[in-house]
This record gives sequence, C-alpha cells and structure tokens, in this order.
Amino acid sequence: MESERYAVIDAQGNVVNMILWDGISPCRPREGHRAIDASNEPYAMIGGRYEDGKFIPVPPPLPEPLPPEFLREQAMGEKRQRDAAARDAIALLEYVIELDMQQGGEAKKLRAWKKYRVLLNRADISAAPDIYWPTPPDEGV
Repeated sequence: MESERYAVIDAQGNVVNMILWDGISPCRPREGHRAIDASNEPYAMIGGRYEDGKFIPVPPPLPEPLPPEFLREQAMGEKRQRDAAARDAIALLEYVIELDMQQGGEAKKLRAWKKYRVLLNRADISAAPDIYWPTPPDEGV
C-alpha cells in the first residue's frame, strides 16, 4: 500500500510536522495535535497554517534589510550622478555668459545650478536611505 502524506497540526492550527503514513500502522500525534490528510494539498508544509478546514501557505520571508554600508555606497553613487549633471549644466551656462551669448535669464539659471550644487554637496549620505536631496533647478528658472 502506498503511504499518504499527512500534516501534524498543533492546537493553534500550526503545521508542525509532515509525515508519510501507510494508513494501517497506528498514527498517534502528541496530545493536543492531530493528523490531517494532506496528500493533495500543495500548501500543507511545516510552518504553514490549517484554518477552517484549509491549509494556508507559508508566508514568504521578510526581506533582509540592506546593510548600511551598501545604502551609503548607493547614495554616494547617486550623489555623484546628480553632481555630474549639475557640473555639466553649470559649465554650459558659464560658457554662454563668458561668450556673451545669454538669452532669457541664463545668468539666473547659472546661479540656481550653483546653489543646487552647494546644497547637493551638503547632503548627508550617512542618513541613507533617508536622504534629503535638494531639488534641481527647473528649466524655467
């Protein structure tokens, strides 16, 4: 005879063990526990639950928090990218002003980008991932 798969359930409805039972030999779960046929139950597994006549799947594990040094490294990379974008914007605007080719408030844009870059370099990456990033100047500045 083929063995059947049974789940051993404690008094709180937790699946505490899985057994193969031949259906003939005695199956005596501990006091306060019971064995439920789980042969065709994909959710019957140790760590799962049995409620209202149904097996409930094991919840997925919570993700491990990322190490602080990894978060700081990520933040430093983002800070470098933001700084490079600011440097490029500033360099172009400085050329425009130096060559006296200004149009519509480019001196004001240059000042806004420089202010942004100062604030960006003051951003505290040790607070990663909760970093206050300054907002880059809008194109309409």
